Amino acid sequence: MITRWFHVASYVKYPMMLLGAWRAFPELVHRTPQCLEHIGLGLFFFGMGLTLDGLKAERAPSAREIRSFQNEKQFKFSLIFSSSWAVLSFCLGVFFFAVPLFWPSVPASVYEQIKGIGLGTFSMSVGALVLEKQRYTRFLAYQHRGD
Repeated sequence: MITRWFHVASYVKYPMMLLGAWRAFPELVHRTPQCLEHIGLGLFFFGMGLTLDGLKAERAPSAREIRSFQNEKQFKFSLIFSSSWAVLSFCLGVFFFAVPLFWPSVPASVYEQIKGIGLGTFSMSVGALVLEKQRYTRFLAYQHRGD
């Protein structure tokens, strides 16, 4: 019963991702003075959507995933490669929060917007880790399907 509620709650990811797209994508077309703030919020909401995806009920591996699971060495390499996305996102978040160390004269208003992007990249890194954890769980389920 609780699993079902978590699965239903995972559908909140769609409004979160739409909200993130609504906040960030217009800034890529025409810039406004709050450009960095809007992109940071967009990244944050999109990352929260990825994180909420982790609440859904586990499913069986798809045929495409099974094909990738059959070559264990190749799958582990792809898992490490795609997990580097989460690490890169985390490092970018640290960089954005540490901007005053590299640019001591940064205006306070600009730094507040840059911190928003840092928070958004942290959110994206958590979402990426959740997706990789789900993928690895399906791989383990595939490996132990005969046990």
